[in-house]
Amino acid sequence: MAKNRDGKPGQEPFDLIIADGDTPAMGGIDLVTKLRSIRYPAGIIVFLTNMNNDLVPGYEQLGVKGILKKPLELSDLRQCMETLGETKGAHDNEPKRL
Repeated sequence: MAKNRDGKPGQEPFDLIIADGDTPAMGGIDLVTKLRSIRYPAGIIVFLTNMNNDLVPGYEQLGVKGILKKPLELSDLRQCMETLGETKGAHDNEPKRL
């Protein structure tokens, strides 16, 4: 069982985080940076309004494994999740862009 910072039993980490990269309070890059700084083990999928913006390379450098365009198509999300599930544990450093 996982333990929280106080050494008490805590929640197991999630296997996957799906985040909106365009949130006003905390941007997606900030969220992913915080997760990576605490070595959170989950894979991350981010969806963005603009796939041609300057943030995409930043997400890739932070190890985001899926970058999807809004409006989000469920079939694209499903395909990305299936691909990530197939490569879990593999050394696949190339993010999936759909």
